[in-house]
Amino acid sequence: MSPEKANQHNDVKTEIARVLGNLVKDRNLGKLHGDGLWVTNDQADLSNEADATFNLWESLETGRIQLVTSPDDDDGIEMRGSPDWVLEVVSNSSERKDTVWLPDAYHAAAVREYWLVDARGEQIDFTLHVWRPEGFEIIQPDNDGWRKSEVFNCIVCLDRERDRIGGWTYELLIR
Repeated sequence: MSPEKANQHNDVKTEIARVLGNLVKDRNLGKLHGDGLWVTNDQADLSNEADATFNLWESLETGRIQLVTSPDDDDGIEMRGSPDWVLEVVSNSSERKDTVWLPDAYHAAAVREYWLVDARGEQIDFTLHVWRPEGFEIIQPDNDGWRKSEVFNCIVCLDRERDRIGGWTYELLIR
């Protein structure tokens, strides 16, 4: 794997995981995992390490998604099934995969919500996809940039501004 760009990839992913991690913990919603966990769905021919995944307790308890343990201990290395939420942050090397191949694969895998963030340009591009039988519905932001997340049952807005050294600082707002 190649290193991630700090301002365009890692920082935005970290902010989203930080805020959603607190939300998930405070509301006892389920399990949020950062990157490095393998997500598979055989029916959708999906095998990918997402930038972050989330599963409601109900999905874990009913087997909609399963944590598959590694051969050498009982800790999980793979989420098999249909995650409730997946995050992908676009990088130069992943653009085609994140924007063309993965939306189709995540829809076929019945991922309930897919967040796609492209922070490479002067404007941040945040797209929230919600699963519908006929295809993902892109949730349009209101005039202030807020979108409804069905999975997290809240309204979210992703913003950024320049920091003291000219890089980006991100803020995921929730209400």
